Amino acid sequence: MGYQSTGDGQFAARASAYQDYFEYTFAAADVASMWWQPWLKGVGRSHLELASMQSRNARAWLQWGRDLTMARSPVDLFAANIRLCETIRDHIGETIPKVSGALSQAAQPPAAFDLIAIPAPRRRDALEIRGLDDVDTEERRVA
Repeated sequence: MGYQSTGDGQFAARASAYQDYFEYTFAAADVASMWWQPWLKGVGRSHLELASMQSRNARAWLQWGRDLTMARSPVDLFAANIRLCETIRDHIGETIPKVSGALSQAAQPPAAFDLIAIPAPRRRDALEIRGLDDVDTEERRVA
């Protein structure tokens, strides 16, 4: 435990010598996350769109199976196959623009950001000694 000057002739005890290190490390992790969060968001969004398309295609295949079992003639079989192909084509046509939009958004560099000022050290759990000559003015402040 060390003592740190508060700037007005007073000293405060630090909880740990590593406290500033960890505060600056976590602040740096927040700044670094600005670079990889948009990428993860875009990739995740594209995967959700593809999963949605696969789910709709699975329903189309189930409907195709029902249509085949209810077919009365070769024309009905042919119509069921055409409906399946058209449905899957429509699903792909709806999904591809959404996926490409999500991936292009993920590939863009992050917007310019403001530099964050280094935060002032917190004054919690500190032993403040007011006036080093006078022992009676010792005060402990706990947040």
